[in-house]
Amino acid sequence: MNKIKFDHSKEKLSESLGISEDRYDEIFEACFSAVVSTENNTASKDIESAIKRLNPINESEFVFIGFQIGSISRKLEEINKKLLKTLLED
Repeated sequence: MNKIKFDHSKEKLSESLGISEDRYDEIFEACFSAVVSTENNTASKDIESAIKRLNPINESEFVFIGFQIGSISRKLEEINKKLLKTLLED
């Protein structure tokens, strides 16, 4: 496996990995779709689905896809917990 080079002068992880804004949008959309899909019920299936849709061009994109899947999954879980708590309080 090749070493992934980070540009630590960049603020965003995508920029640090050399991923353009357009490609970032494409990756985010595919990852979000994979996570909310009813066909996928595990992180590994989410990642596989996003990879098949995106055809990553380098290892940096593979890393970023995994990061995005995890980030989106955690955020949606957090939202669901808050929503459930709000509904149960009423």
